[in-house]
Amino acid sequence: MKADSIEDISRKLDLLHGYDDQIAAAKAEYNNSQMFHVLDEARELAEKIAEEAEKYAPKTPEERLEDMIEEATGVDKDAGMLAEAMDELEEIAEEMAEETVEELDEMSEELEEVKNADKTQAEMEVASKVLTGDLPEKYKRIDYRI
Repeated sequence: MKADSIEDISRKLDLLHGYDDQIAAAKAEYNNSQMFHVLDEARELAEKIAEEAEKYAPKTPEERLEDMIEEATGVDKDAGMLAEAMDELEEIAEEMAEETVEELDEMSEELEEVKNADKTQAEMEVASKVLTGDLPEKYKRIDYRI
């Protein structure tokens, strides 16, 4: 870029300074928007901290009593110590019922095995009596020779 006169150089310097001013204004605008964003996040964080501080603030005896009653009874159905205890009891009852069913199944299988063993033993005794010839009187062996 060549300049022929002082006025031309002056005008170009003014344009350059104008560009510098525009760049500085854009940077300032960006910094301001970032600052407002950081301030908004800081406000939100401060509100959350204030809410947590209220939760842990010292309570009067009346407030403590109300909290204990609320915790014990539970405002909703799923909250409270009584609801938790009832849930635990239901779980224990279900587990015991399952265990009882399993034990009954095992006992019935064992009983069937004992019955089968008794039948087998009785059959073996009859077979051994037949082989040895020790039959009761009504089952005496008759030899027919022709």
